[in-house]
Amino acid sequence: MQPQRADLEGILGFLADVASLDFDELYPPEVLASLQGLVPCDDVTYQDADLHAKSFRVVVGIGPEDDADEADAYWAVGPCPISEYRARTGDLSTVRMSDLINQRRYHELPIFREYFHPAGVDSMIDVGLPAAPGWHRSFVLFRGTGVRDFTERDRAVLEMLRPHFQGLEARAALRRGTHHARRARHE
Repeated sequence: MQPQRADLEGILGFLADVASLDFDELYPPEVLASLQGLVPCDDVTYQDADLHAKSFRVVVGIGPEDDADEADAYWAVGPCPISEYRARTGDLSTVRMSDLINQRRYHELPIFREYFHPAGVDSMIDVGLPAAPGWHRSFVLFRGTGVRDFTERDRAVLEMLRPHFQGLEARAALRRGTHHARRARHE
């Protein structure tokens, strides 16, 4: 899909907005809110999951606070078809749930019935990020029941942003290192 001028301007605006933020944590809520402004969704989350231990090391979201019970429920009824696909293929490209499983079959899965449906989630798109073997890192954007699925435009925009996330991570790591070095000098 050929990006439209407005999409390219939106991507550049997103990159300028997040570059102006002074953050040393990995993907603070302000970054997620900017991403939500670019690709409209009900919620967006950054997640870092250990697939072998079935646990989340990091979850940052802008929607309702996640708690340990919800994370345990996710792993108890999972895996999510997207996580399963990533673990099986190693493919990090941006993927929608509907790319992997039709809606009827998805709605029959325990992960949908017991986790996503009660949370009001019907559609999702996942932007894969590099991770160590056995780990899954990504941005996940969610839309609720009765809202249209993510489009090819949404996928193209997110896919164009994907390589830039590594640059954001590198800048955040540099800021963390700088802050630690300053603290060490003052101690």
